[in-house]
Amino acid sequence: QRLTQFFHATFEMVFFHENGQIKDANPATMKMMGYTPGEIIGKNVLEFVADDSKQNVISKMSEGVTQPYEANVITNTDAIMPVEIHAADINLNGQIARVVSLRDITERKRSEEALQHAYDILETKVEERTAELSFANAKLKALDELKSMFIASVSHELRTPLNSIIGFSSMMSQGAYGELNDKYKDYIARISHSGQHLLSLITDIIDISKIES
Repeated sequence: QRLTQFFHATFEMVFFHENGQIKDANPATMKMMGYTPGEIIGKNVLEFVADDSKQNVISKMSEGVTQPYEANVITNTDAIMPVEIHAADINLNGQIARVVSLRDITERKRSEEALQHAYDILETKVEERTAELSFANAKLKALDELKSMFIASVSHELRTPLNSIIGFSSMMSQGAYGELNDKYKDYIARISHSGQHLLSLITDIIDISKIES
């Protein structure tokens, strides 16, 4: 029942499929992608995947990957929407089906591109000033400050979802959402371990940045 409530209430796109054939999709999927249930249910997942992402999605599906990955999907207006994909196997009415959630990361991609563009421009300017001006050290200091802001911004964007992943996986492993069998306990343990590892790497990167400054 909790899964059903989550399925209908979540703002993220969620659907079930068996061997690539979509069995059900939640209201958020219809709203964000612009399709009607009849245009989605019964169709193959790959019909909604952009050409530049199809090979990657096919590979991930065949490997049974549970770690999140990115892909481009096609809306009903033929627009391309970048998404982050999370997938897991569940028992659906006695059949093993795959539940897939898609998170629209359009704004995140724009922010990443804008940050990278700004960083590239600043780096180019610093290189030019270093070669041309005698006060290159002042310019390099300014760049270091912007670099710290950039790393702090990226750190925040990474820490926020990681803390959620670690927190929820911890609650699930403790049985907060129901008892798990050994297989799913192992999955949750892997998720938690990977989250902790990534969080540690982010902390190391920030520490290195502080030392460089």
